[in-house]
Amino acid sequence: MSYLLANGCSFTNKNFASNSGNWVHSDKEKKELGIPFDDYPMWPEYVARQMGIKDVNLAKNGASNSRMHRTTLAQVQKKRPKAIMHLWTSSGRSDYMNEEIISYDFIRAVYFAGAIMSRNPNFCDPFIDDVKGVRNFVPGQSAFKMISIYHPNEFNSIIRFYIDQFQDKPDQLRFFLDCIKVDDNSFGKKKELWTTPMIKFYVNLFYNILNYTDNELDAWNEYLLNLDLQPLLDTYYMCKAENIPFVSLSALPLDPLSVPIRDHYNKVSPPETEKLIDKCRIWKEFESSFPGYEKLNMFQKMALNIRYQTKRREQMLIKNEVFKKLDDLIGDKEMIFDHWPPVNRFNPTPAVDTFIPDYKYVSKLDFHPHHSMQEKIGAVFYDAYQKNYS
Repeated sequence: MSYLLANGCSFTNKNFASNSGNWVHSDKEKKELGIPFDDYPMWPEYVARQMGIKDVNLAKNGASNSRMHRTTLAQVQKKRPKAIMHLWTSSGRSDYMNEEIISYDFIRAVYFAGAIMSRNPNFCDPFIDDVKGVRNFVPGQSAFKMISIYHPNEFNSIIRFYIDQFQDKPDQLRFFLDCIKVDDNSFGKKKELWTTPMIKFYVNLFYNILNYTDNELDAWNEYLLNLDLQPLLDTYYMCKAENIPFVSLSALPLDPLSVPIRDHYNKVSPPETEKLIDKCRIWKEFESSFPGYEKLNMFQKMALNIRYQTKRREQMLIKNEVFKKLDDLIGDKEMIFDHWPPVNRFNPTPAVDTFIPDYKYVSKLDFHPHHSMQEKIGAVFYDAYQKNYS
């Protein structure tokens, strides 16, 4: 009997519940909120059941689009499936030696480090919640790790400053004390990705980009766009060559500007920053036009550059050759990708939480699909398959 081949990230991973551990919620909170401890059916199971076949689910937490293409291709070489369905993920992900690396985690850390070094007492506000108290502190940990590596002489004075600031704010103080655990063994299952060599790699990369020429910056942005988009096109070509029905949706916006960072970490007014980015044609012009740029610390300068290049990457997207090819194929119904394009700028419903009615998250703090949504995601896939291939 043939089978359904499915792939995706944590929105699809059949072991999501058992693998998520206490990353967001403790066991007590899970019990109170009705969050399953054990694995539950994911959307591929619902689709396969309606098709009357079994499913093979290759999804992995934190998976990149590149991993999805690579593992799907390998599986097809083993045994040809009846259909392939991908729930693609966000931009800014890659995999190396079968480890998933999310560059936005390091970008968040750069933003945090810039705010921390500027003695911004509000650096942790986005992670404080009235219900739970404190959110994920790993970006703060990695930010302090960066500071300890590149500005060790300031480390103790920064700690004294924030302890004084948070004496009457217990939630902020608890978050801060967790952030300053900066040894290489403090980052959980993925600690090998957060050790000193990895942090140095990303900081050096972001810092070097400050000195890129216009052509070098354009080439960098083109590389990042293709890293996200090429796996979609390559999977389509593979399915076409093998004559396998192929259906795509997006779990998250594949959007350069969806990077989960906020300019107020650096006391920058977002509207003013965006207007200046739109006005300036090159980074050096932006750098010289930004008020007080010379007084910013190294991490604040890197954060501004990241914001600048990300905005430029979004503007390059519509001219990207891979994007244009995908757009043509999907527009001509040769490639089935419901709710294309998965980009906020061009589409009000770019991802599953925007086009599924009455969509629910796991909780107020966990933005994965609620377990009751898996059947609804499966219904969208099945309807697209029936409409285009039955």
